Amino acid sequence: IYLDDIRWEALPLCTDVFDIEINDITTTEATIAWAAANEQTTWQVVYGAVSVSDPTTLTPIDVATNAYVTIPNLTNSTTYKVWVRSVCGAQNGAWIGPVSFNTACPPVAILNENFDSVSFPNLPVCWSKIIDNAGAGAGISVSPYASSTPPNSVEMFGADSASDVSRIILISAPVSTLASGTYQLKFKASGNASLEVGTLDGNTASAQFSAFQVVTPNEMNITSYTIDFSTYGGTDTYIGIRLLTPNANKYANIDNFVWEENLSGGSFDASQFQYFPNPVKNILNLAYNQNIDVVTVYNLLGQKVLENTIHATNAKIDMSALAQGSYIVKIISENQTKTIKVIKQ
Repeated sequence: IYLDDIRWEALPLCTDVFDIEINDITTTEATIAWAAANEQTTWQVVYGAVSVSDPTTLTPIDVATNAYVTIPNLTNSTTYKVWVRSVCGAQNGAWIGPVSFNTACPPVAILNENFDSVSFPNLPVCWSKIIDNAGAGAGISVSPYASSTPPNSVEMFGADSASDVSRIILISAPVSTLASGTYQLKFKASGNASLEVGTLDGNTASAQFSAFQVVTPNEMNITSYTIDFSTYGGTDTYIGIRLLTPNANKYANIDNFVWEENLSGGSFDASQFQYFPNPVKNILNLAYNQNIDVVTVYNLLGQKVLENTIHATNAKIDMSALAQGSYIVKIISENQTKTIKVIKQ
């Protein structure tokens, strides 16, 4: 037995809170709850952006009687940090935290995720996972290995899972177009396990997963897959990829996950299409040998931020009001579609 740092001291005048929980998260609200000593009836709560490291720089919310508070007016699809302390008159407890949480994400029409905006082991905001009935060591995380477009992919690993009932599922951000009949899923994968592509009615451990199609990646090469969802007629709002683990040590890496509209009626002739400049500061120029009907700009969460109706072979898209970062631009021309990624400076 080893003992260290033994102290005998007076009880603190203001006992610290403990067991901070985040409950009832929506797109704009979250309820913060905590445990406290019986004599405590007043507290303070602060919250801020994920970049904040010092709670004393934030404006406190005073809380009395009940050890919880609902924070309103939050931004959807955003990570926040929260701290809580007890208040005892002249002396306060320490700020306990931070505890991080993500506000809920509204469903979007399209997705384009290469997992490069986060680092190991975090999944992107709005993405989640289920690890259930799996062996010790099973998991899903962003990984620097087996990426088709470095630096990252998502690695799904079964470890010693060896059961057909294991639920090792990567879950996308919610989408609003699953049952539209005109969308498809594209992704790249490698590994030694088959993958079951399907849909879910939620993104928690109790969510129901419905299989749609099975693909079998190659362990030695990265393979591209396209799953046509035109026959899907359900009501789910999440896309899931489940790692099948009939025996131990199964794994797969997934990258370049794209949920997009699959328009019929001919192929977009990329050789006749031009766009510049990229990166763009203000005006993005587009040119095609056929009329461009509609140009839509999405952020990387799949949220529409700009849309222009054109009906001409040339278009000038004013992106000056958009924040710096990467965007997906979808061009529709006479029932054909083209998707490009541009960087806004």
